[in-house]
Amino acid sequence: MTAERFVEAYFTYEGNPVRENVEPYADVHVLDDLQFEEPEMGYDDMGAVQSSVEDVDVYYGPSTDNQQDIVIHFDNAIRVDGVDTSTYSILDMDMVLSEETWKVEALHFYQLP
Repeated sequence: MTAERFVEAYFTYEGNPVRENVEPYADVHVLDDLQFEEPEMGYDDMGAVQSSVEDVDVYYGPSTDNQQDIVIHFDNAIRVDGVDTSTYSILDMDMVLSEETWKVEALHFYQLP
């Protein structure tokens, strides 16, 4: 399923997310809004960031022949300098069928403390 592949492609990385991994699953406007580079306010002494997803749950909302509302809940596991953390995350996304391919057209991201 494209929505789950999008989550895996964007949130599973070492260092930074890789745009080329996400491109097959997202509209260009969504890609432009996502962060693929290191933050400008990064710390020089900070080690590499490793990110992964666990416990992915997908919920389907209203749909038409070429549009689907989807909500995905998952744990975003992050490791920095050997320290592991996990954050419960929610993606609310609109998927559209374009040229026989489903892509994320709009995205709202929430993380709970």
